[in-house]
Amino acid sequence: MTEALLELIGEFKRYALSSGALEELAGDGEQGISLELKRKLGELAGIYAAYERATKPYLDADDVLTLLKERVGRSQLLRGARVWIDGFHGFTPQELAVIRSLLEHCRQVTVTLCLDRPYEAGEQPDELDLFHPTASTMSRLLLLAREAGCGTDPVVELGSPAGARFRASPMLAHLERGFEGRLRWTPSDKERGQ
Repeated sequence: MTEALLELIGEFKRYALSSGALEELAGDGEQGISLELKRKLGELAGIYAAYERATKPYLDADDVLTLLKERVGRSQLLRGARVWIDGFHGFTPQELAVIRSLLEHCRQVTVTLCLDRPYEAGEQPDELDLFHPTASTMSRLLLLAREAGCGTDPVVELGSPAGARFRASPMLAHLERGFEGRLRWTPSDKERGQ
């Protein structure tokens, strides 16, 4: 039970939900929330607030990003830095707050994302799109840069020479080329062993 509560509190922190915000939700009569849920939210807010008081002098793993966000602006090292963020397909609100702080204080912030095409700020990709989570992230990051008053450089698309990526596997090349159109595979005589 304790582990489950600690995980829940960690998730609250990652999603920038304070004990006060939970308490507010529990007390708000206009949210259309059932009385049972309001009672549970109130209980969770109380537990969360007690945890915050008990651990105030300490940092847990979920506090580090919040601390980073608050201290980025004081760092002389980051003031002229070029920061690269690579290997993500999405960010929690806590991570987005750090990125916004980096945008406001660093010379340049570059984020790499694996996508099929560039997406615009605020664009909502179809939820069945293969790249939906990452496309939503790009859209959200562009909005974040706009809100932070930062310009954005043109998107750089890295491609590979036609056929080079799957030269040894024509079936994978076909899948990549025809994924959206669901093209039918017709093996060549060589691939059929003739």
